[in-house]
Amino acid sequence: MKPKSRRNTVFVAVLSAALLVAAVAVAEDVWIKSETVQIRSGKGAVFPVIATVQKGTQLTVVAHEGKWLRVKVGDQEGYVYENAISTEKVGGGGNLLSDMGAGAEATNMSTGAAGKGLAAEADDWARDKNLDPGPMNRLIAFRKSIDPKQWQAFTAEGKVGPDAPGAP
Repeated sequence: MKPKSRRNTVFVAVLSAALLVAAVAVAEDVWIKSETVQIRSGKGAVFPVIATVQKGTQLTVVAHEGKWLRVKVGDQEGYVYENAISTEKVGGGGNLLSDMGAGAEATNMSTGAAGKGLAAEADDWARDKNLDPGPMNRLIAFRKSIDPKQWQAFTAEGKVGPDAPGAP
């Protein structure tokens, strides 16, 4: 091996090790503050859920991508929206509505159940209030029918959504 070639190989090895150490050093831990959160395979509600985590779960942030955080969940990486996490340790469990003091009318439906569609408890509650849960169920079904890649192309081309320029 020529001296210059060997020197370049050593330089690349040292640089790679330094980058790896830097990446580990900037690893950030966050905790789930919402009752239940779905970790998705992409940035948006149309992407498939890869994991569901409970309040108080600790996650390691891999990257910040706009308002979304790419996090490590077991041996996978997925996305969570920034409003679902806290940079300070959070205790787990409890009903979100009752924790907020919503009173006797608060159901025991978790925020995760609400995010998946109307749970049976929500359908019952809506019927008790003479509300039709049909339109919301149709909207949820429509959202699930959108291909995540099409959604990503739409939001990128239209510069809309949480990553849009000037989005709060």
